[in-house]
Amino acid sequence: MEMITQSSILISISNLKNFIELYSLGGTVNAVTWKITDSVLTTNFVTQNKNLVGKIVYKEFNTENRSLSIYNTDLLKNILGILDETTDILILENCIEFKDSRGVRATFALSDPYTIPAAPEKLKDEFSKYFLRFNIDSEFSTRIMKSISALPDNEYVFIKPGEKIKFVIGQLTGNYDKIVLEKEIVNDESNLNQPLPGAMKFPCTRVFDILKT
Repeated sequence: MEMITQSSILISISNLKNFIELYSLGGTVNAVTWKITDSVLTTNFVTQNKNLVGKIVYKEFNTENRSLSIYNTDLLKNILGILDETTDILILENCIEFKDSRGVRATFALSDPYTIPAAPEKLKDEFSKYFLRFNIDSEFSTRIMKSISALPDNEYVFIKPGEKIKFVIGQLTGNYDKIVLEKEIVNDESNLNQPLPGAMKFPCTRVFDILKT
């Protein structure tokens, strides 16, 4: 039986909201399992149509090791939206309690682990062949958002791997209006040598919403 201790931690609400936006993809992914291991919060996610899987990491989440079943991410985002930037959270056996500096209190109920969809093993295996890691800081995020705003009629951002990761705002090929930004790939053991099979396409509105948090 898992032993649950009761201790609160002080967190940045904007950092937690950013973590959520990265896996929820604008509401596409709602039910996930958060895993806390050695003060690192991670979640593996899969979209409903199973065409995208991924893993998001939030470091310095200083609480006990355990898993949290988050069934309604949209509701959790709404709760975080009413809290101050710096908030105490208390993780209990069946819920998460929040208290901010203004005295606002909120409770989010955790779900049964069996209600959370797991990424199919075949998708996990396929994804792991192409896993790449790269860092996006606030300066690069601002450049992407400005590029999206500069081409208001464009609908998609293409992410194309190579020696560097290319972010293409506009048409991927042909003589059309476009802006191309590049980012170095993080060279460590998590990046495998097999190249991705092609470019990935994401709606501009979704990319913008994720980066502005």
